[in-house]
Amino acid sequence: MAQQYRVSRAGVDRLKQRRRETGKIERASATHRFLPPYSPDLNPIALVFAKLKALARGAAHRAREDLWTSLGSRVSRFSPGECQHSFHHCGSTAT
Repeated sequence: MAQQYRVSRAGVDRLKQRRRETGKIERASATHRFLPPYSPDLNPIALVFAKLKALARGAAHRAREDLWTSLGSRVSRFSPGECQHSFHHCGSTAT
């Protein structure tokens, strides 16, 4: 016996739209590339913010103004090469 699936009307509409879009892409001699599920390990900004948060925790400021001043001075610790490395680590190219 064939397996049956329940699909909402919205799901059917999205499937029809995807098929139309896939046809357009293939006619243009292009390819579909599906993105992987979200992972902070693939996001260069998440990597840099993680380091910045670690630096902020190390400073342990209690006043908001002190924290902002500290963050501003710590941003200079990120060299252009380090930022570029974050992009390469995530599989992207920085321009």
